[in-house]
Amino acid sequence: MFLIDKPYVSEFFKKTVKDFNIPIVDTESAKKFTLYEGTSLVNEDTAIKQYKNNPNTSIYTISENSIGWISQHLSHNDLPDKIDLFKDKFKF
Repeated sequence: MFLIDKPYVSEFFKKTVKDFNIPIVDTESAKKFTLYEGTSLVNEDTAIKQYKNNPNTSIYTISENSIGWISQHLSHNDLPDKIDLFKDKFKF
């Protein structure tokens, strides 16, 4: 599943996720983009539960702006800490 956020979502990306039925987490940020009709959307609660039930679920982003959502909603595991370590060159 993908988290999308500002500043930009390309038409190629929108078409690809629709054509391959790749789910987009339906966040407030995602709602600001005009996605193609028929794009697979997953509400936030479902995405959170899915990740809690299976921490190996792949979560992709197209923007670092989505890191805040991950930190806020997926803090029950070590994913936010791993992201922080990866992004903080001093800690790394």
